[in-house]
Amino acid sequence: MGDQWPEPETLPAAPPPPPPPVPPPDDRRIGSGMLLALAVLALVGLGFLITWLLTRSSSSPQASTIVITTTTAPAPTTAPPTTTASSPPRQPATATVPDVAQQTEEDGADSLVKAGLLPSIAFVPAKDPLGTIEARAQPSGSTVAYHSHVQINISSGPGEKPLEAVPNVIGNKLPQAVSALNAAGLRLIYVRYAITDKSKAGTIVQQTPLTGERAPHNAQVLVYMAAVE
Repeated sequence: MGDQWPEPETLPAAPPPPPPPVPPPDDRRIGSGMLLALAVLALVGLGFLITWLLTRSSSSPQASTIVITTTTAPAPTTAPPTTTASSPPRQPATATVPDVAQQTEEDGADSLVKAGLLPSIAFVPAKDPLGTIEARAQPSGSTVAYHSHVQINISSGPGEKPLEAVPNVIGNKLPQAVSALNAAGLRLIYVRYAITDKSKAGTIVQQTPLTGERAPHNAQVLVYMAAVE
């Protein structure tokens, strides 16, 4: 046989390279990751809490609405409340007649009205100046019904004076009443008379002396002008 080549030598396989070393865990990355996870959980929990509160609020009964002003009154379900603001003031049953002797017609009328009385005028012959109170129908200090008429006698003044017919001024406003009385040779004094009907405010509702009676020339006729109180 010829020369023989030696069999090729089989070399053992090279071992695989070792795996790369694993770096040690970074504590900072773990801490930030945990914080992020906790924050997400907290937000999710807060969302559930808000949803629960909204659901509970929508299912609970609503508070009643307080109406401050209404244009139409609601139908009453019970007896209507008593209104005291519009009730007129309570008037006394009686009044005491004040002493008005020798006062002027203006002062005497004012005293009587303030006492709750309504003066009525009658002119009588006397030597005192025109318009002086000579007497009254009820003595001073006596008790009479509230808002009763009390006659006072007024001096016609010394000397002879022509007598004038008293015109009717009831229903007139004060300026028209003054003009009517001045045209008749008379003057006017007035007192306020309390009423509740606003449509009559400012008009004359009573007068004394009455229409058609006689009064001395230049005498004062007392009228009651309606006033809302």
